[in-house]
This record gives sequence, C-alpha cells and structure tokens, in this order.
Amino acid sequence: MRRMKKSFSLFLIFLLSFSSFAFAAPQNGAEEVNPALAAVQNGEESVTPTDGNEPAFSDNEKVRVVVELKEESAIEYATKKGVKFSSLSKEDKKALNSKAANAQQKVKQKLADKKVKMNYKNNFTTVMNGFSGEVTYGEIKEIESLPEVNKVYLANEYERPVVEPDMTTSHEFIQSYSAWNTGKFKGEGMVVAIIDSGIDPSHRDMILTNANKADLTLSKVNAAIAEHSLPGKFFSDKVPYGYNYFDRSQEIRDLVPGGSNHGMHVAGTVAANGNTEQGGVKGVAPEAQLLAMKVFSNDPNYASTFSDIYIVAIDEAIKLGADVLNMSLGSVASFYSADDPANLAITRAVDNGIVCSVSAGNSRHVGRGYKTPYAENPDIGVVGAPGLSYNSIQVAASGNKQTWYEYGLNLSQSAVSGVGYSSDDWIKKLGNKEYGFVSLGTKNGSAADYAGLDVQGKIVAVMRGGTPSALTDKATEAGKQGAAGIIVMDAGTGGTMFRDQGGFAIPFMLVSKPTGDQLTQLYNEGKTTLKFNVVTSELAPQNGRPTEFSSWGTTPSLDIKPEIMAPGGNIYSTLNDNKYGFMSGTSMAAPHVSGGSALVMEYIKKSPLYKNLTLGQQTRLAKVLLMNTAKITTGVNDQPYSPRLQGAGMMQIYNATLTPVRVVNPATNEAKVELRDFTSKVVDFKVKATNDSNSAVTYNVNVDVLTDAIQRLESGDVNWSAAVATTGDPHLRGAEPMPGANVTAPATVTVPAGGSVEIPVRIDLNNAKIPGYTATGAKTTFDLKEDIFVEGFVRLTDVNGQKVSLGVPYVGFYGQWDRPSILDGMRYIDSKFYFTDAAGGTPVAGMVDNRGVYIGNDPFVGYTNAAERLVLSPNGDNVFETIVPVMSFLRNAADMQFNILDENGNKLRTIRNEAYVRKHYGSLAASSRYSYTLARGWDGKINGALAPDGKYYYEIKARVDMQHREAMWQTKRIPFVLDTKKPVFQNAVYNAAKKQLSWEATDDGGIGIQYYDVRVNGKSVLPEKTLILPTAKTYSMTNVDVPADAKVEVVANDYANNMAVQEAKIVDSADSAPPVIMMSNPANASVFTTKIIPVNGYVLDESGVKEIFVNGISVPFNKVTEKNGAVDEVRYRFDTTVTVENDGVHDFMIKAIDMAGNEMQIVKRPVFVDTTPATVEVNAPTRVDLPVDKANLEITVRDNFDSIRMYVNDDEVLFNSGPSSWVEAVPYEKTISHEVSLKEGDNTFTIRAVDLSGKTTTKTVTIKREAKAEEPKPEPVPAPEIKSVSVTPNTDVSFKTPVSISGEASESITWTVKIVKPDGSAINLKSQTGKSYKETYTPDKNAAKGTYKVIFKGTNDKGVEVAEKQASYTIGKK
Repeated sequence: MRRMKKSFSLFLIFLLSFSSFAFAAPQNGAEEVNPALAAVQNGEESVTPTDGNEPAFSDNEKVRVVVELKEESAIEYATKKGVKFSSLSKEDKKALNSKAANAQQKVKQKLADKKVKMNYKNNFTTVMNGFSGEVTYGEIKEIESLPEVNKVYLANEYERPVVEPDMTTSHEFIQSYSAWNTGKFKGEGMVVAIIDSGIDPSHRDMILTNANKADLTLSKVNAAIAEHSLPGKFFSDKVPYGYNYFDRSQEIRDLVPGGSNHGMHVAGTVAANGNTEQGGVKGVAPEAQLLAMKVFSNDPNYASTFSDIYIVAIDEAIKLGADVLNMSLGSVASFYSADDPANLAITRAVDNGIVCSVSAGNSRHVGRGYKTPYAENPDIGVVGAPGLSYNSIQVAASGNKQTWYEYGLNLSQSAVSGVGYSSDDWIKKLGNKEYGFVSLGTKNGSAADYAGLDVQGKIVAVMRGGTPSALTDKATEAGKQGAAGIIVMDAGTGGTMFRDQGGFAIPFMLVSKPTGDQLTQLYNEGKTTLKFNVVTSELAPQNGRPTEFSSWGTTPSLDIKPEIMAPGGNIYSTLNDNKYGFMSGTSMAAPHVSGGSALVMEYIKKSPLYKNLTLGQQTRLAKVLLMNTAKITTGVNDQPYSPRLQGAGMMQIYNATLTPVRVVNPATNEAKVELRDFTSKVVDFKVKATNDSNSAVTYNVNVDVLTDAIQRLESGDVNWSAAVATTGDPHLRGAEPMPGANVTAPATVTVPAGGSVEIPVRIDLNNAKIPGYTATGAKTTFDLKEDIFVEGFVRLTDVNGQKVSLGVPYVGFYGQWDRPSILDGMRYIDSKFYFTDAAGGTPVAGMVDNRGVYIGNDPFVGYTNAAERLVLSPNGDNVFETIVPVMSFLRNAADMQFNILDENGNKLRTIRNEAYVRKHYGSLAASSRYSYTLARGWDGKINGALAPDGKYYYEIKARVDMQHREAMWQTKRIPFVLDTKKPVFQNAVYNAAKKQLSWEATDDGGIGIQYYDVRVNGKSVLPEKTLILPTAKTYSMTNVDVPADAKVEVVANDYANNMAVQEAKIVDSADSAPPVIMMSNPANASVFTTKIIPVNGYVLDESGVKEIFVNGISVPFNKVTEKNGAVDEVRYRFDTTVTVENDGVHDFMIKAIDMAGNEMQIVKRPVFVDTTPATVEVNAPTRVDLPVDKANLEITVRDNFDSIRMYVNDDEVLFNSGPSSWVEAVPYEKTISHEVSLKEGDNTFTIRAVDLSGKTTTKTVTIKREAKAEEPKPEPVPAPEIKSVSVTPNTDVSFKTPVSISGEASESITWTVKIVKPDGSAINLKSQTGKSYKETYTPDKNAAKGTYKVIFKGTNDKGVEVAEKQASYTIGKK
C-alpha cells in the first residue's frame, strides 16, 4: 500500500469501509459543548487512468511504423504512363520492383549502421516504395534523418469488423436486377479485392458462370506470383488469389473460434454467384472475381490489424490487377491526412483506375446508446478511417427489406391472448401446420436447461434474460438442440418489445410476459401442440432508410462523408462451409457499393463515351455517376435525411449507366459541394452539368435547404433530428427545412449536347428560422443562430420525365466551425456537461492528483465549491503531488497543448503537446468516455526546480482540424494554488484551570486551513466522526481527561493536506482577563516618509505578560514600573521597528499573551508610507509670436497617493484632498490646462506638486514671446510607383511547377498582391514590406485550368497608394 499523509485522508479511507460512516451526525451534546465541532460528511472520489486517448509514446516504447522512401512508387510510374500497373510490360515491372528493392535495402543497411534495431514486417513496392516494422519511438527521428526517407508514419490500428446484433431483397433497393438483365452488366472481367477477415473459396456460391471471361486465370496468377514474389496462391476461378497477411500463411478462411465469417459475408454480397432457386445467393456483381486479402489473424487474441498490413494487401491487389478494393473496416471518429500512408495508398490506387469502397462505421453519432446530443455541439459525426480518404467512396447503411409480423397462438385448441412479434415469416419457413411445444418455464435456454427434454422438431419457449442473454444466442442454442423454432417470453423487467428481430438460426418470436405466462400455464396443464397464424403484417419503417447504427458525418474538417448509401441492415449472404446468415452493419453496405462500382466500371470501360479518359478519371467518374444518380431518401416526416447521414442517397446502379449528364462542383470535380463554414447570411455556390451525349437535356432545378431541428427542454436545447430514445425510432426522422430560407437558382437549365453549363445557387438566410419542437413535441420555430448546419441537395429532374434524375448534396456550416467546444464540462468546475459516469449524473472529467483523486474535497461539505480548493502540493508525501486533467472530448482535437501559467496569465511551462486526439462517443462504455493519462500532469517544477507557492493556472488549449483555414485555439484555464507550506501556529495554550485550549494559526498564504484536531498524548480526543472547523480558535476540554503531565497538541491540516502540529503550553491560572495594549507609535492615519516604521508602546496585565508580537514576530519587552497619575503601574514596554517593502497603506498587528494564556490583539491602521514624490510633466510652447499674449500650460501630475496640491508660481491650480482609501493606495493622475499671461521676451513659470507626505516636485518652463520667422517651404515629395513585376513561369504552371512572383518599387512600400482565378475568386498572398516583393505560390493539385491574373498594389509609409500593375500565368496547356 502506498504511503499517504498523516492526515484526514487516511483516517477517512479507513472509515469508509463502514457503511454507517459517511452520513453520521454528531451528538447534540457535543455540538452544545463545542460549537466548533462539525460532522465529517463525505469522502474523496477518484478515477482510474485510461490512457485511452493517449497519442504519444515514450522514447523507449515499441511502435509499429511505415517508412516511405522518396523514390517514386511503381504505381505512380504506371499512372504517368496512363496504364494500370498490371498492364505494364514484364520488363518494366521487373525493373521497378528491382529498383524499389535496392532502394529499400540501401536504407535498411544505413539503419543497421546507425544501430537502429528494426523488426521488419512488410515491404511495399507498388502503391508506395517503403517498408514497415517495429522500432522504439525514439528511433523515428534517426530514420527520418536519412536523405532517402520521405516520411515515417505511425501505423494505424483497426479493430476486427463488428456486425450489428441482428440479400436477396437488398437488390431491389439498388437496381441490381436492372443492371444485370437490361444493362447486361454482371461484373465479367472485373476483379474485386476483399480486404477483410477471409474467404472460403470452396463455398458452392463462389463460382463463375463462364471462366473463359475471367480476367485472372491460373496461368496469369502464377505468372504474377513468380514475377512479384507474391506469397499467396491460386484457389479457384472465382477466388484466383488469396493470402493471410497477418498470420503470413495461405489459410485464407476466417477460422477464429466463434468468429463471424465477416469477410466471407462481405465477399458473398459483392460477387456470390449461387443458384437462388436452390437456396444460394447472388452478389451485386455475380460474375466478378474476388481476391481474398485476409488482414485479420485467426488467433482470437488479435482483435485488430494494422495499416501497414492492409497497405501491403492493397499493394499486391494492384499487382494482380484489381478494379475495386472493398474495405469494410475502420476506426471510429478518425482524422484525415492526405499524406497518411493508408490515404496515399488509396489515392494512388484511384489514380491508377481502382475504385475504393469503404464502410462508414456503425456508431451512428456521439450520442448513440447514450443520449441525444446537445444542440450546442453540432459536431456529432463519427465516421471512420480509412473511409475519410477524399478519393475513397464511403458508404452508409440502410435497412433491408423487412416485414414485421404479429402472430396469433393456439395451444392444443386453446387460444392464447396476446400476439407474438417477429420479422420471420413462420408460415414460409415452417409451413402452416401444428408443431409440438415445450416450455422451459423460467429457464433462459442454456444448454444445461435442455437436459432431459426432447425438443427435436418442436417449438421451444424460454425466458428472456439470463444466460444466454442475447436473443440470437438463445435461438442458436435452441437450434443446436434440434428445435424448429423458438418463442422468447419477456420477463416483465422493462425490456423493449422488439418487432424487428429475426433471421436467426431458427424462426424467432418474442411475446409479452402475460402471453408467456399463459403459454407456460397451458403447457403445465398438458397442452403440448402449437398452432400459429398471421394476425397482421407490415413493411418495417426502416426499409430503405438509414439504419439506427450507420455513422453520421461530416469529417472533422467538414468534408461530406459518407457519400452514398446501400443496404446494410439484416443482409443475407454467404458464410463458411456452404452456410448462410444474416449480418448488419455498414460493413454489409460497402460491398454492395463495391459490387455496384464493379458494374459501373465495366460500363465505363465498354462505353465509347469514356474511351479517352485516364485511369484516374475513370474511377472518379464512376464515383460521380453513382452519387449523381443515387436516390435521395426521406424520413417518416417526409423530409430528406441529412447528407451527413445518407450522402448522396441510395445507390442506383442501373441509373448510373443510363444518365447522359453528370453534375459536379466545378472547383473540385466531385459530385458534392462542401461550403465549409461561413458567417454571411447569404452564401453562393455553383454546380456544373456536363452532357456526354449528342442531345441537349433540359432539367427542372430544385434546391432543398435543410438543418437539424432543435427541441427546447428545461435542461437546454437538444438535437431533435439526431435524437436518441429507447422507443419511438427517432432515427427514422429526416432533417427539416429551414422556414424563411430563400433560394435563388434557375427554374430550369438546358445542358447542351457535348457541352457544359454552370448552375448558380444562392441561399439567403436573412429571414430564416430554425425548425424546432417544444418539450412536449409541439412544432415551433426558433430565431436563427450561428453554429448550425445548412445543407441539402441540388436536384435536377428531366422536364420530359425521360432521363434519370440527378442530385448533388451540399453541406455548409453557418457560423464558425472552430467555435463549438472541444472539451466537455468538468466535474465540480463547470455547470454543464454531456458525458457522465456510469451512474449518469456526474462527469468523469475533472482535475485529479497523482492518485487519481479529484482535488477540492472538504471533509465537512464534500466537493461543494471544490473549484475554490484546487491545489497542488509536491512535497514528496504522495498526496496532491501532481495536478492532472481528466477530459472528455466532444470533438476531435487536431492539436493540443497543456501549459502552466502564473496568476497573471504568463506561460511558465508547456507540459505536453499532442496531436490527433479523438472525440468520445456514446456507444463507448462509460468507463471509456474520458481520457486520463499521468503524462499530462504537472509536478510543480519549472526548469527542474520547484516553483514558488502561489496562484497558477492549468491551461488546456485545443483546436479542431480545418483544411480550408487555420483553426482558432480554444483555451480552458483552471485556477489552482501551489501550496507546499504547512500551517503556522502563533501559539497554543492549554489552561488547565479552565480546561480550555486556545491557539492562533494561519496557512501562511496558502490555500487555507481545512480543519483542526486535538491530541492528548498522541491520540485524538475529538468525538468520533467529527473534526474542528477551520474558523475555530478555542476548544473546550471539559469532557476530556487530561493527566497532569499530559502532552496536549493542536493539529492543523490545510486543503493541500500539509499538516502542522503545535504542542500547547500548559498553564494553571484563574486569570481570565486579556491583556491591555497601549500604543504610542504609530498613530492611526499617520504618514511616514520612510519605510522603517517605529512601533512602540506597553502592555498591562495582572498575571504577567508572556509574549508580545508585532506583525506575527515576537519582540523583546521590559517590565517597568511607571506612574499613572499618582499610582504606580507595572508596564511591559516594547520598542521595535518594522520595515515595509513598498509604499502604500499598511496596518500593524500587535498581540499580547499573558501567563494564563489570555491574549489580546489590536490593529493600528491605516499607516501611510509615502517615500515617492509626485511626477510632473508640462507641455507648453517654447515661443509664441508677438501678437500672442497668453498661453496654455498642459500639466500632468502623477502620484502613488491621491492627495495632491499643485501650484503655478504662487497660484494653487489643483487640490485633491485624499487619501480616499484607508485600505490601499489609490494612484492619482490628472492633466489640467492652465492659462498664463505673457510679456514680451522670456516668461518663466515654476510648477510645484506637493504630495501626501509633503514632498515637493518642481518643474520650470520658459516661453519666449517674439516675432515669427518666415519658415522655408517644403520640397515636393515624388509619388511612389511600382517599377516592374514578373511572374515565372507564366505557362504550364501546376502543383508540381510552382510560380515565382516578384516586383520592384521606387521606394519601400507595403505590398498587397492577389491572384484572381478564372472564375473570378481571389487568393490573397502574404503581405510584405520593402522595395522588393518575392513570393512562390504552389497551386492546388486540382486547380482549374485557365489564366490567372496577378495584381500588385501597395501603399508607402505615408499612406500614399501606388498604382496597380498586373501580370498573369496559365494552368494547363494553352
């Protein structure tokens, strides 16, 4: 056990083991005898460190890294040549691989020479040139120092895909049948890489109809294996290649015990080719081939994989000629960085003609499984990486087609009241006949519960809850026992009566407790045959709508993600060993889009319209077509779902192959518009429609303006559109239109054949309101406020109703994206917070010490007003040794800084910098919704030395991730006191005669005394569960046995748990009269011109004076007998001096203690110490013209006290009585204007200021009155001009060929230079000052082609503007 302070903490921790302690009250008698006593009420509270959001490492900690070399990757080479990597010549591929391998070997040798011990894992030669491995964190700088190394990245960790606890019908939503039958696109010749948990290639549905149309043959795969030294092998025509990249084996099946066969389910959704009439399934691209790129281990102890593992899987998928990558994996609430190795891999794959489909995640938003998000935190998105890659297509999940049934039940001709709920069609699965019935009564359906029972081919009823707990597990066990179906009887404990459960191992039904009780009663009466019939059936409201679990966007930097939606709820697909099953998740939605992408890519490659497109243009076109033609889905409120949830809408594969027109944001060529944040109430944007056909098309144009509705509760506003509830399915609500928002856009637009047209859109919010609801759910509106999303869709519908409808989602943030709080409220510091502990009432976030104990506890009132008692006491006793923040994050923080400031806000130390700290979210366990690491703690040291006691701030700075502008820092400052000093006793006296203990103590400038204790012979004598209040100065020992030779002590503990013990002086006297103090000097309100103040006087007392204190310091005194009139009087005279540090108002505390322990204290105040004379400043003309006979003297006087007299010569011109305060010096400053008369010649004036202490300050000025001399005329100043400007190169500028911009002026000016784009928008370059201007500008990679004007302007230091000059350059060929 760790040593703790000898203080109340240890005492309290011990007593807390007794439940009766915490709220015990003192006996009434104790309160009457000693009102200073109070009951101890509460104990300290603590939290456990998580390091859960801890992004940093110690230098010796092992980390997994990806090392990228500067050498060009093979895929970049192929992309430049305009061919897929797999289409390069054998010689080219061999040379590229050899070059990459040699470059890697050279770097590895250099690392060995530098003694860097790296455990190498994977090599990459295609998607990037580099390798991965494990090193210590401190060795990363050594690796990055090599000239051949471009960058070293920490490998991201991705969890094994998890399905939601829940195929044939999903085709109806995404037009698979039309694409197959009418479009004749089935995926022939297409290859999809399944980067997942594995595939069973022997499954009966893993076949091709015609292997002759396959792209990858046995010979082709074996050639690639030999050419690239690939570790996998050919498995079948359908699965021509596979490898286990985690376990480094050729076992590509998912064999984890109890595993979900996630990868196999995904593979079937993409491209299963089974016979549906014989129970098989067909994927979206049934004739496509699959690469089994297994990146998760078969070891159940490894639940995650690393980015370098799936990068090598991508690397080798490219070598094998994949057309589509499916990645149904990710990490929640991620960041996007363009140069992250995973994102680089995706971008380069897309550039080389490969579509990347990635799941959005299954965490809905920050409140899922917890509570509705607050309206003040609009950043609710939790979409995950790697789907945040700008070049991927991230997929949301909709519900699949499902029917909800209510069944009537009849047991041996006895009708059962109530109904059973199920999404299973019992009639279709079991037939319309009678079955044997067995009820397990109150048993929950574990294997042991079936002992001795025959349930073969029968319907079994079990109790809800218990073990197994999950409904699906109960069905699985019943199926193992041979049951034909299962009825789960509710236990009546408040569980939700689900209507959407089914699709388990055997048909499932849920009944209420009364219905279950009746079933069991009838069964016990011997009625053992069951008949069921459909009472009602209805389509589930989630059919085709976003699922409850599908993750919301946007990305942390306001990019639109997810981008498209596909079925992901209750999907039926393949499992290992010729089996099938249902799964739910965006992992099930992504393979629908992978299959759809394969079909659309097949269409693009076959279409003569797109034969001249580069590979990268083909993949990006596929994404545009899929998004443009997606079906915008609406909620149960008949309003569209937010683009942040559904992206562009439900994928429509066939329509993507039909549309002659595509619509994009002209600035990005993406089928989405990201407005970022804006504060103007009017926002403009454009979309560009391009017609690839030879016929013009005219569309109607409509624009939605949507936002999140707000519900106003007594506790505050919440997000109605993202509400969380256990009933009512609020996730089925769409977004809501903004009342009063005005849209200006053309009513129709005609897109000419083979041409393009831009469609301007203006959204005006000047009269807009926010849709809202009252606490009771009544619809209302609220005034417009900033920091809300403004979003919707630009919709194009053919005026003739013949062409496919098109849509473009847009999302903007009205307000400042970096303004909503990143940090949640803190325990005992803030009044509002979102995340709380498991009990649901108190946040875990707060300030703790090295033990994890929340700082600020008071034994009498607990943590009430704890913020006033935050303290740090680093003195080696293991309590309050550090001060550490525990934080809950409402938003992702791209950068964080933890600082210590002094009481004036000056930074003393930066404890730590962190980057890419992720937000918390509701579906995490309560124990994981906070971040706490001791690495953020301050130990009280600055530059290795302990800081002085005093007031400080713990500062937490954070800013969000913003790509379009630099984010503002958010700052939270938490005041606390550094207190290492124990309390100070002036005295302690125990009067044995009166049985009275008295003392004087202070905390010596510290945080404050917390409580007192009293000991006799080392043992506390206070009543149990009580302590003495910090305001007390005496304690009655009437009920305490104090032996004659006892040692009596007073113990003082401050809030920093610094403890002082003072032994009491024992006296035995009946004298109860306090001493009398007679002061001679200083007198009240006396003024001194010196900082050495005489303090003298005498004390009278009948029993004799023991000690005299002046300002807490004991001073010598003499016992004398002096006359008081005619009477002799014994006096105790003292005479000392006190030196004050500075001028000001001072008081002097004199205390006397007599031999009986009685004491008296008086204060002499105020005493004014003024050693500083006033200052005088005079502004006056030195001369005036002869006609002028008067002048004004502008006189400013300043002093540290506000008692001032001022004279000009002999005239008193200013008087301020002062001093106005007897507590502190009030500084004085006054400026007056005084008119004086002037005679001809010299006039001398003497100005005097006299301050509080009589000090005089004198200034003398002379004004000469004479005729004015003629002043010379100023020379004319030439106007500034820009002499020359230059822009080089001025043609073929690109992100790889930046432009150098320069200019020369005739004199130093402040240059203002901007670049005007072809669309008229401008980029302001950095301002410079000087005769010359030089700047280099690198355009964006996707900058529009055309002529860019460079406009030079400026002003000189006198504010004269310079005439502008212009130059220009072009991007792209002229």
